[in-house]
Amino acid sequence: MISYDYFLKEHQRLFPDTNVSRETFDRLLYYVQKVIEYNQSFNLIGSGEKEKIWERHVFDSMQLYPYIEENKKICDIGSGAGFPGVVLGIMGVSGITLIESNEKKATFLKNVSRETLIDNNIVCERVENLKKPFDVIIARAVSPLKNLLLWTQNISHKETQYIFPKGKKYQEEITEAYKKFAFDVVLHHSVTNENGRILVIKNVHKNNCRR
Repeated sequence: MISYDYFLKEHQRLFPDTNVSRETFDRLLYYVQKVIEYNQSFNLIGSGEKEKIWERHVFDSMQLYPYIEENKKICDIGSGAGFPGVVLGIMGVSGITLIESNEKKATFLKNVSRETLIDNNIVCERVENLKKPFDVIIARAVSPLKNLLLWTQNISHKETQYIFPKGKKYQEEITEAYKKFAFDVVLHHSVTNENGRILVIKNVHKNNCRR
C-alpha cells in the first residue's frame, strides 16, 4: 500500500494547483483497503488491478473534482466500487447519489460511505427505472457515450451537465452518440491517460437526424 509521502508526490505531479490533507489521504487509504478486502467476494475491480488501484482508479476519479460545481444535485451511475462517487465524496463533494443495480455492490457502497464519514445516497436500482432529475451526471467505465445519454434521459433536465472520463476511443463514442442525440461537448485532457479525455457535455436532446 502506498505511503503518504508517495501519495503527495503523485498528487503534486498530477494536480499541481491543488492540495490534499493527511485526513483525506487516510480516508482514501481506508477506502482502498476495503475495496481490496471485499474485491474477491463482490468483484469490485478487475483482476490484476490491485497493484495499480491508485493510478488506475483513485487518481483517475480525483481528476473529476475540478469540473463539479458546488450546490448541485449529483449522481454517479453504475457506481460499482465507488469510483468516482466515493472518492469525490471523500474529497468533499457532498450529497452524491450513487446508483448501482447490483445489491452486493450497493451494500458495499453504503457501508464504506458510512465508514469514511461521507453523506452519499445509495440507490440500488437500474438507472433507466429512476425519475428524479439531477444537475450533474457522472459515470466512469460504465458504457459507451450513446448508452449513457440514452439511459439517463429520465434523470436529466434541460440544463443537466454530464461529466464522463473516456479512453482513446472517445471520438468514436462521440460520433456514434451524435447519431441519436444533439449536444455540446468540451474535451479536457486526462491527467491519467494521455490518450483519454474528460467529456463535459451540455444541452442534450434527441436528434432524429445524423450529424
